[in-house]
Amino acid sequence: MQIRTAVAAAAAVAVLPATLALAAPTTADGVVTVPISKPRAPTASHAIVGALRRAKFSRAVKGDDADPAPKVFTSKNPQGSANLYNELDQLWSVNITLANGDVFSMDLDTGSSDTHIRGTRCTTEDGDTSCDGKMISLKNSAKYQFIRQNKAFYVLYGLGAVAGDVVTGPITLGGLTANISLGINAIELYFSGSDGLMGLGYDSISDIKKYTNLSTNWFDALGYKDHRNRFSFYLSNTVDDYGEVTFGGSDSSKFKNNIHWYPLTSETYFQHSIANWTYTVGKKTGQLWNYQPGTTVPADTIVDTGTTLVYLGQDAADGINGAIGAVYDNTSGVYLLNDTLCDPKVLPVVKFSAPATGSTPATTFEIPPASYLVPNVDNNGNPIPGCVSGFSNGGDDLGILGDVWIRAQYTIFDKNSNRVGFATAVHP
Repeated sequence: MQIRTAVAAAAAVAVLPATLALAAPTTADGVVTVPISKPRAPTASHAIVGALRRAKFSRAVKGDDADPAPKVFTSKNPQGSANLYNELDQLWSVNITLANGDVFSMDLDTGSSDTHIRGTRCTTEDGDTSCDGKMISLKNSAKYQFIRQNKAFYVLYGLGAVAGDVVTGPITLGGLTANISLGINAIELYFSGSDGLMGLGYDSISDIKKYTNLSTNWFDALGYKDHRNRFSFYLSNTVDDYGEVTFGGSDSSKFKNNIHWYPLTSETYFQHSIANWTYTVGKKTGQLWNYQPGTTVPADTIVDTGTTLVYLGQDAADGINGAIGAVYDNTSGVYLLNDTLCDPKVLPVVKFSAPATGSTPATTFEIPPASYLVPNVDNNGNPIPGCVSGFSNGGDDLGILGDVWIRAQYTIFDKNSNRVGFATAVHP
């Protein structure tokens, strides 16, 4: 659902070729950079309603019985690589390998903290197709230990939920193997488009973590320390360009200008304040979030690779979409543009202006049309006229800076200093 001068002490990574064959991953001084392939063909599970359902699904809801802060791991910095796949600019997934050799497609999600995979006993409700994909079977695997069974864990998301058994065991991603706690889904509701989900947020909002001392977060379990305890996302705008995810640092060839850092307001999601941030589209301007001091609604947003769109306050969503010609659609719950407007050359740049924060100076971030126009497809996955605006209404809850934002801003998730960093992404 998300996601900068070059970072001090983080080695530059070689530029990856923009070819139609999948480029090889690279490593440098402990920094691992992974290429992202061109978008694959659309499928029925990626109909726009389903994709946007997933956009709200990706952010887990924190319960009252949340665990304390994450434990500290002490293993050496590992090296490795993996391929990250772009599904119609709506879903980013990575392939993992289990000890028995099975490969599963996982949604990388900075907006939640649990890892779970569809199990062979998976069932769903109300005709939902969540359980139609690949399923995991660990019946004869000595590498995995069942900790809790009979639908022990339960994770409630913004829209949807999963429940199932808890196991511990190894997951390999890009040549790196870490032992984690993970869920085996017995029930899924509104979960489609991948075989499972890998949460990259903080353990404090993990449900699975309460049953074991092992983290359910694969990146945390690798044990990156100090300035290496970060990962970065560059998301491409075209099928001829490869995006990439970097573990242990950042790739200075993928961004320009200075990195602007914002401290997290909570070690749960990658959540930071957008108080007094404003938007500008042509002559139209306004507040990103209608925050009133003294109220219970925070002026915060979550940076979320597991969410497709940018979710803002009602006034901001209406103002931005009115300025670009998008109209709210009651059926899908998003703002749509007609086919004549779905050309990046005819639409304006959307600008977000942030005030000075600590040592970070005031700045203006630009989101070009190539980043905020999302393809529209029907319920069978076939392209249809028009497109979806990348900006939508988040109601009175926290805002979300999803993939639309990360495509425009190279994004660093820094767990060592508990902050997020943004710099202008460099696209071909």
